[in-house]
Amino acid sequence: MAILSALAAGLLILGVRGADIFGFTPTAIWIARLATGCAILYAALRFVYFPLRRRISDVQVAQFIEERFPQLEDRLITAVEYGESAPRSGLIGLVTRDALDQSDRIDFSLFEDRRKVLSYCAVTALSTLALVGLVLWGPPALPYGFGRLYLPWEGTAGTAAMRIEVTPGEREINRGSDQQILARLVGFDTREVALYTQAEKSTAWVRLAMEPQSRGSGFLYLLVDVQSSLRYYVEAGGVRSQTYTLRVTDRPGVERIDLTYNFPAYTRMDPQVVENEGDISALKGTRVDLRLRLTRPADSARILLQDGSKISLSKVGETDFTGSIAVKQSGSYVIELATAREGSYPATPEHPIDAIEDSAPRVSITKPMRDLKATNVEEVFTEVRAEDDIGLGKVELCFSVNGGPEQTLALHSGRPSLSRITGTHTFFLEEFGLQPGDFISYYGKAWDNDSLGGPKSSSSDMYFIQVRPFEQRYVQSQQGAVPRGEGAAGEALSRQQKDIIAATFKLIRDGGSMDAREYADGMKSLALVQSRLQAQTQGVVERMRRRDAVGVDDNFARLSEYLTSAAGAMGSAANRLGAQQAKDALPDEQKALQQLMRAESLFREIQISFGAQSGRGSQANAEDLADLFELELNKLKNQYETIQRGEVRMIRISTDMR
Repeated sequence: MAILSALAAGLLILGVRGADIFGFTPTAIWIARLATGCAILYAALRFVYFPLRRRISDVQVAQFIEERFPQLEDRLITAVEYGESAPRSGLIGLVTRDALDQSDRIDFSLFEDRRKVLSYCAVTALSTLALVGLVLWGPPALPYGFGRLYLPWEGTAGTAAMRIEVTPGEREINRGSDQQILARLVGFDTREVALYTQAEKSTAWVRLAMEPQSRGSGFLYLLVDVQSSLRYYVEAGGVRSQTYTLRVTDRPGVERIDLTYNFPAYTRMDPQVVENEGDISALKGTRVDLRLRLTRPADSARILLQDGSKISLSKVGETDFTGSIAVKQSGSYVIELATAREGSYPATPEHPIDAIEDSAPRVSITKPMRDLKATNVEEVFTEVRAEDDIGLGKVELCFSVNGGPEQTLALHSGRPSLSRITGTHTFFLEEFGLQPGDFISYYGKAWDNDSLGGPKSSSSDMYFIQVRPFEQRYVQSQQGAVPRGEGAAGEALSRQQKDIIAATFKLIRDGGSMDAREYADGMKSLALVQSRLQAQTQGVVERMRRRDAVGVDDNFARLSEYLTSAAGAMGSAANRLGAQQAKDALPDEQKALQQLMRAESLFREIQISFGAQSGRGSQANAEDLADLFELELNKLKNQYETIQRGEVRMIRISTDMR
């Protein structure tokens, strides 16, 4: 049965393929049916009927059992052979009874080849599933051909039939207008599709090759300047469509459409005239004036919009009409004409209306374009560049000192309205009373001048100005002056916190354009990263306390205080991030950064002071604690670099947002 099912499935598919090659003509269908039926009948006789008809003797059965169960030692064969030719008495009877007794011990599971049975069942099931799958979901010709060959009572008018759908079918058009013919192949595929046309009062059919659609599965041909009625049909792969008629009439039509674009007042753009063009593409809020010229006079004209609304046009001449469309949303429109004789009818194809959104401005920090370290008496020059395709409104520089209230500096008031602005500001750090470890975060923000939909704003990335010690102190060693406490290890905590702040700021800035799920995932990731950094910071504090660092030196007491304060702010920020309160979390994140920077700055001073002097007792113990703290920072640095390489996906998401 397994061989028969596999052969039957293959033969059925081959029959459909053969009939498809000859276009499913009646002759091809009958030959395919006959050949497939004969082949399946032969396979059934060869692999099912004749094997079942073959008689198996008792001796063959006994030999089969003896081969599988040799412990019988030919008792069963002997009993069968002599039991058929001699009466059951004497020695023969004893042999027979002995064979029967031994047969009771046979394990008949030895005669079951389960693997072979399962393989036959699998072949049968796979053959059946393959046939059903090809018929239901295979190439379009298979469902159609299977129905034509093997299910003739089902007919061929269903959705799987091989046919050609033609648009527009029966239609009336104006003399001299163009008409596009669209053909869609259903139930089959081919590369060559032809349009046949027959002019009025002509007996000849003209063949025209159709071109495939650039977007879609159909085929197109444009009939240009149709002057007389004609009949047409489409043919492909031996399949022919219904014959349709294009009737040419002399009723009024639209000869041309001229457009005048009146842009919104805030754009300060002059009106723009586009002649002989019906497609509309304009900024939202634009008023488009239309002027129609007809081929013949009409009683009235109006615009039919895609949403069902209608706009009446005013007659300004014998064949001219005017009207306006307010561009509010994308769609399409059709011009409808009306005469006393013809009534109302669409006189143009469907013209698209493309409503363009006024995009938000683009703003960036062009100087210094990076995070910066400076002393508390330096001057830091910043430059903000903003541009918009229509015109800019306000441009501001926003900054915060140590995570405090946000302050703004106006760089441009919006007048005059310019498309590109470069604003500058110099931070005089001495005015802020900063100390090493403090920082200023800043970014640029700009609005456009959209007075219709409301000004749209955008912001640049956030950057940091970190206050470093006023002078660089060195430790004298045998190799020369070598700075201690500088580098990536000493800043492992603050670098990670900066990434969290930058990612939070970006979520606040771009949250309105993000998918709700994407935004929620970003907040969860940031909350997890902030919680992990809090645990690392708290772990450093706990190890310092176990070593009694607070009692060794006042600097270590201050260091522990900074880290404890940072951990507390991190915990508050993580809770707010988990509750998706990004704006509320940002001040806590910046406070944590301030405390971390102060701790790292103090630690550098501790290293320098220990390098400049040597001692024993408590001094040696303090140096051990400093080495312990540096070891912890090195571990955090390695973890941070691992994160940057992408080994922890959740943290990578937040750092990438920087």
